[in-house]
Amino acid sequence: MIKKLFQDKHLLLLIIIVVTGAFFRLYNLGEDNFWFDEVFSVVVAKLPNYAAIVRAAIIDAGPPPLYYVILHEWIRIFGTSETAVRMLSVICSVITIVMTYILAKTIWNKQTGIIAALLVCLSVFHVQYAQEARMYSLMSFLTLASFYSFLTFTKTRSKISTFWYVLSTGLLLYTHVYAVFIPLSQNIYFFFNYYKKMYRGAWSLKQWLHAQLLIFIIAFPWFVITFIHARAVYQNIWITRPSLTLIIEILLTFTSSFDILSLYFLLLLSIVITGFMKIHQAKDNTSRTGGPLLLLYLLLSIGVPFIISLFFTPILAIRYLLAASLAFYLLLARLLSKTHPSMLRVFLLPFIILSSMQLYLYHTHVSNRPIIKSPWHTIAADINNQALRNEVVIIDPPYDILTFSYYSPRKDLQLESFHNVTIKPDGSSHKQIVDEKNIARLFRTVEKSEYFWLIITPSATYRTIIKTAIEKEYDLVYTKQYGMEINRYKKRAFAP
Repeated sequence: MIKKLFQDKHLLLLIIIVVTGAFFRLYNLGEDNFWFDEVFSVVVAKLPNYAAIVRAAIIDAGPPPLYYVILHEWIRIFGTSETAVRMLSVICSVITIVMTYILAKTIWNKQTGIIAALLVCLSVFHVQYAQEARMYSLMSFLTLASFYSFLTFTKTRSKISTFWYVLSTGLLLYTHVYAVFIPLSQNIYFFFNYYKKMYRGAWSLKQWLHAQLLIFIIAFPWFVITFIHARAVYQNIWITRPSLTLIIEILLTFTSSFDILSLYFLLLLSIVITGFMKIHQAKDNTSRTGGPLLLLYLLLSIGVPFIISLFFTPILAIRYLLAASLAFYLLLARLLSKTHPSMLRVFLLPFIILSSMQLYLYHTHVSNRPIIKSPWHTIAADINNQALRNEVVIIDPPYDILTFSYYSPRKDLQLESFHNVTIKPDGSSHKQIVDEKNIARLFRTVEKSEYFWLIITPSATYRTIIKTAIEKEYDLVYTKQYGMEINRYKKRAFAP
């Protein structure tokens, strides 16, 4: 067994890549406290049964409930610590590395698989969401499973391949709304090639329609719920309208840094100028199918949300493209595998060095992360130790009322926000702009209190307005920075 392992260099390289990827995903996994999205995941997953979880997902009008259902069972076994909860995403992300290799090997060859697995292994984008208690890593794994079973289905037409294709794609549609682009791309690609007679005799239209009908039946309940609650999503949408610079931002996210993106560009330019690429005829339908299908999926998953966001309602967030980035890495790996070996070596060495540097910066410099996770456990403990009974705690942004509540055992504190919001048990909220009216409303809330607390993000544009209004009648008696700024105020004693 060990002898065979060392004889198969591709298998040995894959093991090294998987172990390396696991290391980067496990490093400091539980160091940061949960932020709001993760708290929401845990709160929903801790609900008593599947029906309650589905209801919470429906009320929130957010992602489908599959991840929450799996997390529900996961935390029953492993608990709710940051490390334990995030471990589910780590496992999905590590399996994604292996699935990337398997899919690339199936479409092209082992060398392409190794390169693709390496790209995913060292992707800061994938490491970041492997350390998030959210559904994105699960969606990535199921995306590859759907494409792999799709290709197997086209070759074998067996009942077992049909079963795995329907199951993986059906489950995928219960992870995130962006999952719809996988079956959409597969259907477009199938019908385009079917009418070009590529699949006739190899895969009947009847078989395909039966599979799609089964997937539709599985996903139909959530399609209806998504349609009904679409209006609620639009009212609470936090995504801004994009510009063309967002495309550059997406590429930078996929490649981890401007340096690595420049490296990719130089590689492509060198291939065009020197003609080092080894063009050869694809040997079978799988090779001819995989590349164009992945490219179609990549273009649809970015292009359609971009157009909708530009002209209608903004729905494009980069984090939603984690699964789509896999198509980017697979296509890039194919490009690299077809270059001259000397050029491949010239690319891979600086790529590994630059990617390792980016991962080091990600793990050691919090400011380099797209999402800053405040130490809510410490914030809650600090306030709990000093606050009087029934003291008011004003928290902004308002959704972090749920985050504070998760880490604070005290139920006597009155939690408020400068936004006129109501935080429901499922975490959903409706936000309004900070103005003099709701500042005055909160003053009426605290007017009978000698002390109250203010927790606010330092980057809030209205921070100065709020603090100026407060300091007209209250003195600052305690302040501390925890990423979030916490202040304690005492009512000023005016001379008679």
